[in-house]
Amino acid sequence: MPPSLGETGRAALRDWVSGGGRYVGWAGGTQLAVLASVSSVTLTEPTSDIPGSLFRANVAQGPLSKGVGSSVMQFTEYDLVMRASNPAHVVSSYPAADSPDWFMSGFALGAEELSGTAATVDEPVGAGHAVLFAADPNFRALTDGTAKILANAITADLSSSRARALAPAPDASRAAVAIPDRESPIRVTIPASDHDKVIAVLNGFGATWTEKAAAGGAVRFVVANPEGLDLHEHTWARKLPDALRAAGVTPLAVAMPQ
Repeated sequence: MPPSLGETGRAALRDWVSGGGRYVGWAGGTQLAVLASVSSVTLTEPTSDIPGSLFRANVAQGPLSKGVGSSVMQFTEYDLVMRASNPAHVVSSYPAADSPDWFMSGFALGAEELSGTAATVDEPVGAGHAVLFAADPNFRALTDGTAKILANAITADLSSSRARALAPAPDASRAAVAIPDRESPIRVTIPASDHDKVIAVLNGFGATWTEKAAAGGAVRFVVANPEGLDLHEHTWARKLPDALRAAGVTPLAVAMPQ
């Protein structure tokens, strides 16, 4: 959340939504809604490596599903994992990983963590609503179904669901605060046995990074890219794969800035 927003700005946002406004957000916008106590969803950093794949999400009947159908394809790319505090708020969700409805197209490691989590929620907030997406619903205009949910989120009459109250969830806000704000980082997931080799490579480039556990006992390095440079602008990102290879590292996944 931008520091300039402050408590005054957060209060103004809450008052606007509860007074009848409609907040529609995804990615950082979803995180902002939680940090401002406009939403009670819980967000956690992914342990999976999903650098850009399609997943089936089941769609519940309601104002946001008009013209959509029973399922959509959701594009996911290292997005935060979202869990609704109230199942009645869920508009679309990922099936159980052992369900015949589970479907994925593309590369992914540890994608089972999405099992049963929310892809879209619609939370009543006083007289208003917060409609939140776990991932970009209109990434490159790729998925018609989620784009239609987004259009409905902006235009649909949601008055029928305003009888439900937003349950306070202070734990959700605390969890969101703990999620780092990153701009187009480089992500490298490796077997734990290669940990020291990767550190040596990154130190050679003068990089700064954080580490976290990834699926299957792996380790993920999230390398800072504070200026949000793309792959062609970055001074050394294109050299990283060769440097890892020379160090004897076989990554499980590498995601470069777009």
